[in-house]
Amino acid sequence: MKKINSLTRQYLVNLRWPDGVLCPYCHKKSIRTINNERYHCLICVKTFSVRSQTIFSASPIKYEIWLNCIRLMLLNKNISVVVMAKNIGVTQKTTRRMMGLINHKLGYFCNLTMEQALQVILGRHVL
Repeated sequence: MKKINSLTRQYLVNLRWPDGVLCPYCHKKSIRTINNERYHCLICVKTFSVRSQTIFSASPIKYEIWLNCIRLMLLNKNISVVVMAKNIGVTQKTTRRMMGLINHKLGYFCNLTMEQALQVILGRHVL
């Protein structure tokens, strides 16, 4: 599972920063890699990851569960919390929070592909 999470993280890094990692706080490219997951900005001296400044921030939920939730919401706009919770394997309370964050971030965008939805969620509004 660690390998899958690593591949998913790398996919999100490439999607969020196709031209190289940028600090999500000061938007500079003066970055030092701490490890596979963390970066350090040499300008504003903040540490960050691909999750920083996104709906994934401070979430213990694995990327795969988030991506599955987003995918199911894109496939079925009217999916219930109960059905979603059973499909992604988390509690209804967690599912409600996740769906609320996704809906808030995507707003009224309709008919997005998974990649477009992730670009919006990651802060790259390239539609």
